[in-house]
Amino acid sequence: MNSFLIGIIISLLLLVFQARSNEEQYEIDPNGYIIFCLCMGRFGNQAEHFLGGLAFSKLINRTLIVPP
Repeated sequence: MNSFLIGIIISLLLLVFQARSNEEQYEIDPNGYIIFCLCMGRFGNQAEHFLGGLAFSKLINRTLIVPP
């Protein structure tokens, strides 16, 4: 069991280091990001929360990330 956990930790560390090395090819917004998740409610509630998140991100000048 311990070797399994160590393997997972090493895999995650390698993934993080690889992601950091690929960081140069992406343009990063200096103002920051807001991640939005449509995970609760019916369509009307989701639409209302999306519009609220859109207005909030515009208000504080951040890039809004939405799921596909």
